[in-house]
Amino acid sequence: MKGRLHWAPAHQELGSGEQARAEAIALTKLGLLPAHLAILANGAGLQVGMKAANRGVLGALLIGLGNVMPKLPRNGLVGIRTPWTLAGSAVWERTHRLAGYLCTAAGVVSLASLPSGGKRATRIPMAALLGAVAVSVAYSFVAYARRPRSGS
Repeated sequence: MKGRLHWAPAHQELGSGEQARAEAIALTKLGLLPAHLAILANGAGLQVGMKAANRGVLGALLIGLGNVMPKLPRNGLVGIRTPWTLAGSAVWERTHRLAGYLCTAAGVVSLASLPSGGKRATRIPMAALLGAVAVSVAYSFVAYARRPRSGS
């Protein structure tokens, strides 16, 4: 057990993918900063459209994470961690490449929803994010089922 993390699968070594994980965590923190500032400004009495601010923050965060996703090495902490992606590095890489494109597209859709208002517009970013995740998870299963099998 020495040299491995307690949450990591057997193939995950300590330090593997540190930079990509650090980028994902830093993007999350950076993405939450504008939301926090909008909350503080709203509390100070400034008129801030919190719904639009949240959509903008989520959109920017998704675009940033979409650029990090394809760089993530197989690990048990960050990424699309299904049994199928953790079973092989080829499935992991293909799934995360697609997830990167889909997260970026979801971010663009979220930012494009900023000019529109109303209840439906506030649901667009979450629908785009859930769609990106659902398609990525489904793709991980398909990629796993289609992978070449050795010893058959």
